[in-house]
Amino acid sequence: MRNENCEMRSEFIPKFAIRNPKFNCELSHLSLSIVLPAYNEEHNIEPLILEIDSFVKTITPDYEMIVVDDGSRDHTCARLQQLQTLCPRLQVITHKQNLGYGQALRSGISQAQKDLILLMDADRQFKIEALPRFLEQIPYCAAVIGFRMARRDNCYRRVLGRLGNAFLNLALKENFRDVNCGFKLIRARELKAIRLYSNGGLISCELIRKLLARDKKVCQLPVPHYPREKGKATGGRLRTAARFLVEVPNLFRQ
Repeated sequence: MRNENCEMRSEFIPKFAIRNPKFNCELSHLSLSIVLPAYNEEHNIEPLILEIDSFVKTITPDYEMIVVDDGSRDHTCARLQQLQTLCPRLQVITHKQNLGYGQALRSGISQAQKDLILLMDADRQFKIEALPRFLEQIPYCAAVIGFRMARRDNCYRRVLGRLGNAFLNLALKENFRDVNCGFKLIRARELKAIRLYSNGGLISCELIRKLLARDKKVCQLPVPHYPREKGKATGGRLRTAARFLVEVPNLFRQ
C-alpha cells in the first residue's frame, strides 16, 4: 500500500515534535494558504473566517485565507466584502455562477502563494484547531488527508458517503478511510505539480490519485467532525451526484 496511515497516539506526536529540532525549525518557517470553497454560506462564513484568522496567527505570521464564492445566491459575497476590511489577509475569488466544488478548489489553489495549502470546507463542520496535528506530520509526507472520526451528518449523507468512499477506493486501488474529507493539508509544490480537471466532488479522488502516481507519500489523520448548524449541505443533491458520475470516465482516461 502506498498510502500511509498515521493514526499514532495523540500524546506521542507532540512529544516527538518537541524533541526534534529539525521539525521545530520547519514549523517556525512555514507559510500557509487556507483555501475555502463556499456556496451559500452567509451564516457560516463570518465566524469561520474570524476563527481561522485568530487561531492561525498564533502559529505563523505568514498566512493567507482564500475564499472562493462559487456563485452563491445568498449574501455570502457581501459578508466576504465586509470581512476584508477586518482581515487584511483575506482574499476573495468570485464565480458569477455555480461551477462546482472542484472548480472552486482549483480557483483557490491557483491563487495560493504559500508553501503549504490547507483545503478546508466552509460549512464549519471542521475546526481550524485540528491544524497543528496535521502540521506535525507534513514534514514527512506530501499530503495529510483527514478522515472524519465520527461523521456528524444525517443518515442519508453517511450512507452516501460510505458508498462513495468504497467506489473511490476501487478507483484508487487503495484503502483510504475518507477520500472526500474536507480537511487536507498539502505541500504547495506537490499540489501545483499536478494538473487537476475535475469540476465536482471527484476532485479529491483525482488529487490523491495523481499524488500517488508521482510516488508521493500520502498520510491519513483523524479529524473531529461537527454537525452543520446553519445553511444546507449540497453534497447529496441530484445535480452534484450527476456531475460526479459524468466525471468518472474522465478520471480513468487521464
